[in-house]
Amino acid sequence: MSRNLWFFILSFLFIGFIVNATAQGVRRQAGGGGVGEKEGGKEGGGTVGKKIIKVDRFVGVGKQCLVKTPEYETNVGRVPGRKEWHQITVEYKTAPEWIDEMVFNHTVLALTVEDGKRKFSLYKLAVRYVDIERGNHISTVFLRPQALKRYGDVVAAAVEISVDGNVVEELSEVDAKLKMPEKWWQNPQVTENAEVTVREGYLIDRSKSPFAF
Repeated sequence: MSRNLWFFILSFLFIGFIVNATAQGVRRQAGGGGVGEKEGGKEGGGTVGKKIIKVDRFVGVGKQCLVKTPEYETNVGRVPGRKEWHQITVEYKTAPEWIDEMVFNHTVLALTVEDGKRKFSLYKLAVRYVDIERGNHISTVFLRPQALKRYGDVVAAAVEISVDGNVVEELSEVDAKLKMPEKWWQNPQVTENAEVTVREGYLIDRSKSPFAF
């Protein structure tokens, strides 16, 4: 076989090897790129795999909840007789860019003792928020001073938080001296107990309180 023919055969095999290796490299790069894109999609995929909200703080029971009516200046001076309200606070973060609707369903239990008998008062309130933007938020409700004075101090507070109709968080605080069943705010042994009276109109949203401004 002539030298030129050998040279032609070797050149053909060498070029074929280079083309094949280059093609495999492109396939690996495309495959690697696909995996990278998929992982990147997960990482930047909004709320996929993350909680919709995160509650940083819930305060519903104790002396730290008592706040006095704000002072307002009028043309006749300050309004006297600042009364104490019971404030329930939820501090939270939202992860989605926007949430269409959130509902905070509050249940509050207060206790007083008359003639040696325990008497409980149950207050409920649903507060609705719409168009909630991603970020930090505070939700507060207030129990009127008349309720505290007449029906006793708050001994338990709970809130269920719903997003677009689905419950995403449940929080509760109970006085250490009081024994309560799990999810007491849903338990008929508590809510329908003979010692418990449901009272309307005493638990109000911040927007309807003196603290709105």
